Amino acid sequence: SATGAAANCTLDECLLAAPNATCSGAGQSCTDGDLRVRDTWQCVCPAPSTGSAAGAAAECATDECAVPENAAACTEAVPMQTCVDPDTAVDGDWRCECAAPATGVAVGATAECVLDECAADCATCARGACIDAGQECEDADTSVGGTG
Repeated sequence: SATGAAANCTLDECLLAAPNATCSGAGQSCTDGDLRVRDTWQCVCPAPSTGSAAGAAAECATDECAVPENAAACTEAVPMQTCVDPDTAVDGDWRCECAAPATGVAVGATAECVLDECAADCATCARGACIDAGQECEDADTSVGGTG
């Protein structure tokens, strides 16, 4: 209220039933960007997801590699691997990928990395030396760090 002037009214629209139900029903929080202006509320995705939408439930995206347990499955593996989330809008598709020249991928888990030193083309692999000597190459131990 005000005397002799217009009142400065504010309203947190998130306290109203419809915006609150829209956001909370989607598992999201409601924020009102400007309490003096109508229709400025938005739904915001909970961390670690990202996304927001004005006046509606948001489309949430989650980089599953930002989840510490998922990242650790890859980065703390021996040998170290890379965590990749190909589609942040899809849950459960993150994967660990072995570093080249090793090969191997696993969805939702640590990958089993394989290094066939005869098939791989790398500085420490045996393939080039065998070819240069006119010999065939056979790798009896394809585990990364194996003795060949």
